[in-house]
Amino acid sequence: MQKNIVDTAKQAMQRAIEHELDLKSLFPLSATSSATFHIADFGCSIGPTTFMSVQNIIEAVNHNNNQASTTKLPLEFQVSFNDQTNNDFNTLFRSLPAHRHDNYFAAGVPGSFYGRLFPTSSLHLGSISSSLHWISRVPGELTAAGRRDSIQCTGLDEDVARAYSGQFTRDMEAFFDARAEELVSGGLLAISALCLPAGAVLAQTGLGMIFDLLGACLVDLAELVCQTFTVFFMDELQTFTLTYYIMILSNPNGFNLIH
Repeated sequence: MQKNIVDTAKQAMQRAIEHELDLKSLFPLSATSSATFHIADFGCSIGPTTFMSVQNIIEAVNHNNNQASTTKLPLEFQVSFNDQTNNDFNTLFRSLPAHRHDNYFAAGVPGSFYGRLFPTSSLHLGSISSSLHWISRVPGELTAAGRRDSIQCTGLDEDVARAYSGQFTRDMEAFFDARAEELVSGGLLAISALCLPAGAVLAQTGLGMIFDLLGACLVDLAELVCQTFTVFFMDELQTFTLTYYIMILSNPNGFNLIH
């Protein structure tokens, strides 16, 4: 699925870079000296789709550079791969494309993308794909609640949906505030995110049904283990909740790349 998202977003990325990214404005003094174009991929996981996304960006920027009516800039690319501190960065870097030395320099940046990760005005293009549905924490309104009917925000319980929506809004504000500080003037932020159409609820989608089934299996397994081995952890299970929320998209045309 993630590969399909990257492939679908490729043309939109190319158009945005072609029409919105002015390399001469970003590097006004680099006609002869080397210019470093800094890309950050947020929520990179361990690949390989993150490498595809980065390669699409680099190809689009190079194409834009080659089509320039004035002197072509001597660009070099610095790519920062970001994910949580428990991400398997060793696997990520072992999987780096063999030819990438000809395209870009790579670095890992651990930490939550809901906070600052880079110095002020240091990024030229940020990209995040299929990651923003993971919220930073279980909403505070739910942490002390009793047993719930699902391990996810199904959309059927209005109080639960409201709590998740509130946490998602707070996270988005933190995300955009951080990127606003990190992006240079004239930089781009590309977002691909999972969304539900207006009026839909997650429980009625294939993904929602899969997670509800997973939750039911988890409860059955826990009850069996408790009966067999006299292990008591049902209280923890009853409050277990997946920390993801799929936003409701009221605009049928979807998101564009944010400038």
